[in-house]
Amino acid sequence: MQGMKSLYVFGHNPIQQDSRQDPRHNVPILQAPSLSVLWVSWCDLIVAHSNSKHLVYHGTSLTAAQAEYITRLPYPSPESEAPIFFGRALDHGVLGFLTPSGKEVTIFNSDAKCRDKNTAAVATVSFQDANFEILDIQFTSGEAAFVSLKLNRGSPDGMRTTDLDDNVILQFPTLQNFLEFLKQDPHLLEHQMNPHRSDSSLPFRVLACPYPIQLRTNATTLAALTSISGEVHTFSPDPRFPKCLGRHASCTAEAEPIPYLSEIRVGKIASGGYYTCAVSASVSCDSHGEDGGGELFLWGQAPPGTNQEISLLRSTVSSDDQDDFVCCVELEIGDITAGVTDVAVGWGHVLVAVEATQGTERKVSRTVFAAGCNGRQQLGLGGKSGTLGFLNQFTEVEILKEKRIVQMACSGWSSYIVTEDDDEGS
Repeated sequence: MQGMKSLYVFGHNPIQQDSRQDPRHNVPILQAPSLSVLWVSWCDLIVAHSNSKHLVYHGTSLTAAQAEYITRLPYPSPESEAPIFFGRALDHGVLGFLTPSGKEVTIFNSDAKCRDKNTAAVATVSFQDANFEILDIQFTSGEAAFVSLKLNRGSPDGMRTTDLDDNVILQFPTLQNFLEFLKQDPHLLEHQMNPHRSDSSLPFRVLACPYPIQLRTNATTLAALTSISGEVHTFSPDPRFPKCLGRHASCTAEAEPIPYLSEIRVGKIASGGYYTCAVSASVSCDSHGEDGGGELFLWGQAPPGTNQEISLLRSTVSSDDQDDFVCCVELEIGDITAGVTDVAVGWGHVLVAVEATQGTERKVSRTVFAAGCNGRQQLGLGGKSGTLGFLNQFTEVEILKEKRIVQMACSGWSSYIVTEDDDEGS
């Protein structure tokens, strides 16, 4: 039986605009038997919880009518999945959502566009008969939209195939270009997406990345996790921040794998600001087959204008085991190396959930570590550490010690953590 879930907020709190959630007096802002964070940006938050029959929106990026539209969306039932929200987490906030089927896109148009072009505040584009479905839409700080698609190529007998090699990433100059493409004949996509075509009239370019299953972006860089080998490929249209690629820049302008991670099967990636993290796929830590979590890898840099850096990224020590771009983050509970179970990245801060099995009784200990920008107390640290503007060492978040973490999300100057009570009430 699942325990009660609780939502903690550190830093800027869109539920109480212009406030800072003080971690010294932090209590959950929401508790429910079922609770999930569906979207976060620097200015808005969308939550689904079982205390409400509909989704809950907090923030400032939408008009009153658009916010009301979200709050009319039903709470996901066991038989239905939640919408997949997308937007520009660093500036405009939420821009729309995908249906779980990947066959409809709903857009929240800006006030200016509604006035100038007599456009509806909420518009939906449906493409039920198309031979593809949309998995995700991501943005860096530029105008380009990165769209993850799954092509539903038909077999000779007309049966639909579901091979992962039908997953592709397309780069459109803008979101509007993508929407205009959807309104045309989408059946042409399979022919158009051939990466060997040199037709400059195409409205997109194909990023060569095999079997992408997770897509994450930050201010400058796209990172894609592949399904077959668990490799991480990175791409950036902005050459000013080479550290954010996690590898040496090449002249191909394509998504390419990070060499340091080539022998590591990655299970999750997270990105925000100018940092990206990867967590290796969990492995059984002992003969009991208990999940020991994974290893954490970090690359990138602190945001421009920040005079400090996470110490591991600032190291100048040369070593055969050390990479010029990617560092392995080792965290301990007591004196035992902990496995990473989750990670989240904001504008310039990183939160890491870990656990370790201790003693002959094999007690599982859990905690969360945080590092990076803390100007709005987004790291969740109380006491003296909570007053520091930047922490260059990963520091334990005391308020989350021994909490079972089921979800973490960071964006801008905010951190959101969902915990679950276990049978012992932790």
